[in-house]
Amino acid sequence: MRSTNSIKNVIVAIIMNLITIVIGFIAQRIFIQTLGTEYLGINGLFTNILSMLGIIELGLGSAIIYHLYKPIAEDDKDKIKSLMLFYKVGYRVIGFIIAIIGLLLIPFLRFIVGEVNITESINFIYLLFLMDIVASYLLTYKRSILYANQKTYIVNIVHIGYLIVMNMLQLTILIQSKNYIFYLWIKIVCRILENMAITIIANYKYPYIKDKQVKALDKKVRKSIFTKVKRISIS
Repeated sequence: MRSTNSIKNVIVAIIMNLITIVIGFIAQRIFIQTLGTEYLGINGLFTNILSMLGIIELGLGSAIIYHLYKPIAEDDKDKIKSLMLFYKVGYRVIGFIIAIIGLLLIPFLRFIVGEVNITESINFIYLLFLMDIVASYLLTYKRSILYANQKTYIVNIVHIGYLIVMNMLQLTILIQSKNYIFYLWIKIVCRILENMAITIIANYKYPYIKDKQVKALDKKVRKSIFTKVKRISIS
């Protein structure tokens, strides 16, 4: 089973990367043709700024997945549920911190962006980017149990669907209306739907993670997680 899952993970990952490259090339070409390089620059700038805020995560996800391996092997459902709850709370805290820091950056946007010749509000565009990344942290934690069970291919298949649907809708909007705001809203909605789909799949395959009665994570395990987070964050 492990070797089968590994093969599936590799094959689907290769397909996903190829699709990402092809779609990215087509999407960027149409984006430039319809909106121009100024919008492309803003799109890239805000993506980079909010990607930098992602460093706040400090490898918590990797540390949690590492600690899931043993209880999954031992079928220790109570510990798995405790780890998932810890991950959920941790990611919500991270999402909240990113939202606060992101909002604090708004007064400095005019210095970062400079003079631009666009009709939309720079602040509103930035808020849509911020909303997208915060939503991803609030709804993404359950994919960790799929990663730990070597079912990354499931997450990647859903992501392929997300890429295809999102880009088809975005490009249709660009070609028909050249509306950059609708373009960004589509990304947010599709991101939320992707995470909801993964959550539904995780709940279906591992129904016990939906239990409301969950024990608090052991202090030794929490200490071990924070130790690994420190090491990952340094690297």
